[in-house]
Amino acid sequence: CGDAVLPAGDYQVFFTIGDDLAWSLNFKNGDKVVSTKLKLDNSDHESKRLMMCLYAEDNGAGVYIAFGKQSGMIKFEAAKKEGK
Repeated sequence: CGDAVLPAGDYQVFFTIGDDLAWSLNFKNGDKVVSTKLKLDNSDHESKRLMMCLYAEDNGAGVYIAFGKQSGMIKFEAAKKEGK
C-alpha cells in the first residue's frame, strides 16, 4: 500500500495531518500502526468534503482521495511471492 508493506489481517484505517500539513494514511492492527505518506497534488476540481473512491484493477486496487483543491491516489498491490 503505497510505501507500506502490510501482512494479511484486519486493519483500522485513519488519516493524520502532520505539522508540515502532509497527510498520512495509517493502518492499525492491534497496537501496531504502519503509515504511508499521501502524495497530494493541486487539482482542477475542489472537493468541499473529504472524498475517497475505491477502485479495482487486474493487479490490485487503490483509493482516490480528494480534499479541498488537492487530490491523489494510493495503490494497493499484492506482495509478489519468491520466484513469481
